Amino acid sequence: MVYRQRKYVVLLSTMAMASRRIAGQPGVLLRCFASADACLQYLSKHCCDLLTVDLDGLATEGTDVLSKARTLWPWLPRLVLVGAGDVASADVVMRMENTQCLEKPLTERLLLSALQWELSRMESSNFGSLGALTPTELKITHMVVTGRTSKEIASLLKRSKRTIDAHRSRVMHKLGISNVAELVKWAMSKGFYSSDSGGPAQTAT
Repeated sequence: MVYRQRKYVVLLSTMAMASRRIAGQPGVLLRCFASADACLQYLSKHCCDLLTVDLDGLATEGTDVLSKARTLWPWLPRLVLVGAGDVASADVVMRMENTQCLEKPLTERLLLSALQWELSRMESSNFGSLGALTPTELKITHMVVTGRTSKEIASLLKRSKRTIDAHRSRVMHKLGISNVAELVKWAMSKGFYSSDSGGPAQTAT
């Protein structure tokens, strides 16, 4: 599998329209959940490229998913749909970093345009230019600097430890870095990681 050729979207929604439109996009693999618990259970074990949450009818549960997903994957882009006139939910969402908010009802064209923009952001924005790392390398880098071991990363990404070690080696080579401490300093200098995200382990292997 070539990571850049397929985009993984996790959708929390009770609305069939959103799931049909997103699933119909070429190159998109969709995981759709109608309950917050099921969505969070999936996110606790899997990475994705975009989290889309429809708060219309799921305001409390959806907001909880957004908050907990930010803890799991701080860099993860989020596209949030709110019901017409739901000022309270929109206000909460607009204060979240790395989150785009759209008010329903919305046209199919607007929804898909927002979806495509968010899916391309990791490759075209600052994330994609961080040391010319691929999205997979960026994910692994973030997990390394926040203290996860290669074995833990392999379990989360459903890869072998050898594959994760190979990715880590390529990251170090690209950045001209020889150890995790230097990688943490680099990540902090790029705004990719901050000390309040949780302390990195001193020796992640």
